[in-house]
This record gives sequence, structure tokens and C-alpha cells, in this order.
Amino acid sequence: MLRSGTSLQHVRNPRVAPLYGSPTPEVETAVEAVVVYREGARVTRRGTLEAAAGRWPERVRVRGLPLPIDHASVRVRVEGPDGALGPVAATAHTGFIERSPEWASGARLDEEALREATLTRDHAAAEVGAIEGMLEDLAALDLRPRPEPDGEAPLPSPTEARLALVSFRRKQGAALGRKLAVARRRLAECERTLEAVAADRARPRQPREGWSRTLEIDLAPAPGLQPRGGDATERLQLVVEYLVAGARWSPGYALFVDPDLHGARLELTALVAQCTGEDWNDAELTVTTARRERWVDLPRLEPIRIAQALPRGRGRGWRPPAPDTDALFADYDLAFAADAEGLGPAYGAPQGEMARRLSPRLRRRAKALRTGAARGAGAGAGSAEDAAHGADEVDGAHDGGGGDSGLPPHTADGGGTAAADLGAPATTLAEGAPRLGARRADPGDRGAAPVPREWLDYRRLRLPDHDDPRRGRLVRAPEERAQPGGDDRPGASQEAMDAEVAEAAERARLRASALAEAELPEGYSRPEADTGPVYAYEARHTAQVASDGRFTMVPLFELPCEARPRYIAIPQITSSVFRELELEHDGDQPLLGGPVHVYVGDAYAMTSRIPWTAAGGRFELSLGVEPLISVSRLESETESTSGLIRGAVDVRHDVRVDIESNLPHEIRVEVRERVPVGPVGQQDVRVSLDEVRPPWGRLEPERTDLPGRYRWLEWVASGGRLTLRLRYTVRLPSSLERIDGVARLGR
Repeated sequence: MLRSGTSLQHVRNPRVAPLYGSPTPEVETAVEAVVVYREGARVTRRGTLEAAAGRWPERVRVRGLPLPIDHASVRVRVEGPDGALGPVAATAHTGFIERSPEWASGARLDEEALREATLTRDHAAAEVGAIEGMLEDLAALDLRPRPEPDGEAPLPSPTEARLALVSFRRKQGAALGRKLAVARRRLAECERTLEAVAADRARPRQPREGWSRTLEIDLAPAPGLQPRGGDATERLQLVVEYLVAGARWSPGYALFVDPDLHGARLELTALVAQCTGEDWNDAELTVTTARRERWVDLPRLEPIRIAQALPRGRGRGWRPPAPDTDALFADYDLAFAADAEGLGPAYGAPQGEMARRLSPRLRRRAKALRTGAARGAGAGAGSAEDAAHGADEVDGAHDGGGGDSGLPPHTADGGGTAAADLGAPATTLAEGAPRLGARRADPGDRGAAPVPREWLDYRRLRLPDHDDPRRGRLVRAPEERAQPGGDDRPGASQEAMDAEVAEAAERARLRASALAEAELPEGYSRPEADTGPVYAYEARHTAQVASDGRFTMVPLFELPCEARPRYIAIPQITSSVFRELELEHDGDQPLLGGPVHVYVGDAYAMTSRIPWTAAGGRFELSLGVEPLISVSRLESETESTSGLIRGAVDVRHDVRVDIESNLPHEIRVEVRERVPVGPVGQQDVRVSLDEVRPPWGRLEPERTDLPGRYRWLEWVASGGRLTLRLRYTVRLPSSLERIDGVARLGR
């Protein structure tokens, strides 16, 4: 992760410094790819980096970055073809905030969508009109009446021609009727789309900010890069990645089922909304269930050996901890000073003002380290005088370096700094920044000022670069500032622009927080997998998502599904037949829970919900009532008595179920029936099955709270009829009487 001001390429090669050009060009970048997390997104921008005659720029500027960017997440790299040599990104930091042109791409997208929907509707209406005209012409096609001459016999009437005309009209009429039905459904769908686009366009948009961030990128030449002659222009790709707040998504689906319910395809969709401040036009979109930031402990794999336990010694390369942060850079200072020593005046000084101030100190430290190594001392040995002199020089660089000095010195009674009172090393605190809670407050220190609140904002703390005198210590990132002279309005001051910039950044942060807490449309929910594995779903095509905070449906990809339809009838309760669809997908990723819009053939059927389904798993959907299947149930009862000593009443039930299908294909129907069951422990009440045609089976799984459940599973041909018969007898003792068909105790 590249933090603001953190080096990407620590070792710079000053020998090839003349290959750099002096101006600071601007690189135009466009959003290429976006990864949307549960909250927030990672944006990838790509632009072209040019070099004329082998000269690469020393620094480039990228404009148009959004305000809610995470400064610590910026990553920059330079890509080129195989074997191409070019510069590498050394450092990158966000610069000033400047005015950006008014973004109208969202309105432009709305205009294009409205125009496209209108044209599609007009084409569908023209197709419907053309088919209706052909039907009218077909209806007007007829034979002329036969002439009837006076005083003569009627002319013969050939039936073959008339029958051929009737057959032609019937076939063509049926074909045109089917085309007309499809065209009218398409026209209705286009009209609904046009109404939705018009309504969406009429909704108010969130205001756009007139400010955007700039990114300053320092470039260092790659090892082995040599100047090239001629006027040839070389081009490489500059890639910028960063995290940004103000984006979220929710999973959804669209299921397209064949008319016979034996084939289906599932389209995965994502409901995406973002208010980052930049439109994602023609971007490669990926949605994931991961969080934008998540704390993860790295696993430590200990070796498992079956042997005698031995005391654990020091590992190879073990060194004691450094006494201070300055000692952490000892090896780097030695290598850097050795590389810089002996070079000419054009290359001897490190890059940057701060590095030039440190150059004499680095040479003295390298000399002390080499002298100590020659005497057999440790690698980090150095004279106390050199160390003190180096510390004094660092302090001098602090005093004269200017820039962001961080927290002002914390004094008491006009004395020294709090860091000096604590005895803290000069390299552990940033210019007098106190250690919070390091010592008790002295009652006599009434003049001690409290710690400023801005030092408690840990998100703004940064680690300086290796060539900065403040290295090894936390410093505060600069405040939000506007580009000096970036406002052409008369009378606009820098202070007013800075205040406006701060307000714009705060508004962007509040909008991102509001979007994260906003309610999703009905039926949608946040992506699951909060714990455990995370999953990513990549869109097959580029997406268009405007930065207006509105939810946009983005299709991801399609999955073929194996469909097995079921028709279930419960004639004891209702005369309707219900459709259920068992689907099995072949995707290598699970399906998250979300709403699904079901289309049967070309018509919209219903909206249901898909539960969480494992990769390659199965799920069931209910498609409602099938109107082309009718079922009827007739039941008759016959009552008789039996027994002389202990009289009993036998009630015989005759049940007949008729099923008629008007579907154009054969179906398999499941008819459920429930037979009475006698009370447990009472032998006087008996239920016996006398006849079942055709045979049936028990309904699985069996439930103890609903005993006596059975089912028929039979095939019904297209336009066919099926009759099911059932006869069972219920024997009741004479001590019970039946009231409304229920046996109760007699008097």
C-alpha cells in the first residue's frame, strides 16, 4: 500500500538524471476498472505517458481525482510492452484541490438512454403496424364472385382453388398472428422501459462538487535506461489505483424460463450506487462481498516434529532491536552514502532539498560504519560524537527546513520541550510532539497546554520518505488546500478558497456516509459472507454508473440452468394447480440471497427470491398458479351399521379427482391427498383403505404433526384428461356421533 509521500522506489540512480525532462506535464487518465466492495470501491485509472527523444518527465500530474479518496491507498505503476524500458513511479502524493469543469456526463447519459428508448419504442410500434397491415391485406384477399349469365347454366366452380386459398389464408394468418403477439409484447416492454427512463430522468440528482484532487507523481528511470536519439515518441501506460468511499451494491437476478419450463438461464445482476464524484463510463466492473478494509492476522505455521524437545535458540540473521529509529536506517545510509560517494558534482547530491541537507551526515556515518567494521566492531557501531553531531544536524535541518512542523513544542514555565523533559530521543517524536500519557502532570505546570485535537486524528498521520529528515516519526498530513490562483472569480482570496474546499470535502464525506446507511430498494439486501470466504463477481461487459447516488442495475453474466418443473395440486383445499421449478446451476461460485425477476417465455411472470445457494447447488422457485390446468374433486359418503352386540357405524368415502391439461406439452402432476387417521390409543376408531387407482405413495418427508399424507405422481398428455379414484372406510363406535362430518362423543 502506497501512503502519501511514501516511496515506491527507494533507491534512485542519479547517474541517469539527465534523461529527465524539466517541465511537469499532465497525464489524462480515464476510469478503466472498478471493484465495488460492501462499502466503498477501488478505482483503476489508466493514461498514456509519453517521452520524446528518450527524455522522460521527472514529475507528472494527474487531475480529476474524487474528493473522498483514501490518501494512504494510492498506488502507481508504469506498464509497457515486453522488453520496454521506461521510468518507474518513485513517489506519489495527493496535491492541491482545484476547480473542475461542471460534470454533465450524467445528464448526457440520461439523454442518450431516453433517445435510445424512444427509438426502440418507435421501431416496435412500426413493426406492429406493419404486421397489422399484412393481416388486413390477407383478410381482403378473396375470390371474385362468379358471373351469372342470363338464361344460361351457372359456370362450374372448382373447389381445389377455393380450398387452396382458404388453406393459404389460415396458415399465413396463424403465422402473422404469432408474430403480432410477439411484436405487441415487445412494444409493451419498450413502453415500460421508456416510462421508467423518463421517470428516472425526472428524479432530482445529487449536486456535483466543482472541486477535484490532483496527484503528483515523481518518476525515476528504470535500471539500464539509456538515452535514445531521434525524435521518436515513446509511450507507456500510467496506471493509478486508489480506494474511495461512497459506493455500495446489492445482488439481484433475472430468470428466463422456456415456455415448457424445461430450460432456463439465470442472469446475475448487481444493483450499484455511487456518489464518489466521478462517473464510471465504460468501466470493467467487479463486485465483491469483501470489505474495503479488514484486519487480518497473518498465520504463523509452526513446524511439527516428533523428536526430543530442544531449547529454541536465536534464528539466523537475528539482531537485537535498534535503540532508536535512526539506527533502523544504518544499513540504508551505508549503502546510499557508498553509492553517492565518489560521484561527480552533477550526481553526488541526493535528490531533493532535504536529502541534500542530509548528504554530509550520510557520508560521515558511512565512514564511521566502515571504520568500525574494520576494527571488528558491530555493523551498527559509530562514535558517540558522530551520532550526537548527526542528531544535531538533523535538528538543524528541522529548524531551517520549514514545511509541516507538526505539533508545536509543548513547554512549561518557559522551559524546554516536553520531549526533552521526558528524556525521549530526538528521533522518536515529530518536532516536539509529546508522548501521550508518558508522565504525570506536574501541579506546578499550570502553563502546560493540552494536546491539540488534530493530533488525535490518526487518519492524517503519515510516515515521511527515506530522504526526509523527519523519517522514522509520524507527521501530520497537510490540510485540505485549494490550488493557488485556481479561482478566476474577482475578489476571491486564498483563504476563501481553502474554506470552500474544506466544506466541499466535508460534504463529500457526509454524502458517502449517507449512501452507506441508505435503505435499499424493496427486496434487496446487503451482500452476505460477512465472515468466512469472500467472493467476487466480474461483469462480462463494461458498465455505466453515474455518480448521482441512485441505484443502477448492472448485468454481470449469465448461467445456464437445468430446470425440472413440478405441478402440484391439492384438490382437498383448492382447485388451483401450482407450478414449482427446481433449478440447478453450474456456476463455480455461490449465489447470494437476493430478489429474482422471473420471465416465462417472453412475458413477465413474477418476482421471487433466491436463497443462498452453494456453487453448483440447487434451489426451488414457486411460479404461482398454472391457469391451463384444471382440477376437480368429487366426494361422496355412504353410511352403514354393523355388529349386533357392539354396534358400529361404517362411513365409506368415495373420492374422484379429474385433471385436465390444456398445455401444449406433456406434464407430470403431483396430486396430494390426506386420509383421516384414528386417534392414538383408541382401537374403536379404524380407517381402512379399500381402493386406490392408480396406486399412490406416501408423501415424503413424513411429518408427525400431519399424518396420513399421500400423493399421486402421474403423467398427463397435452390436451389429455386423467381420473384418480380413492375409496376408504372409517369405522366409528356407536357411542360416537358425527357432527358436520366429525366424530364426537354421543349422549
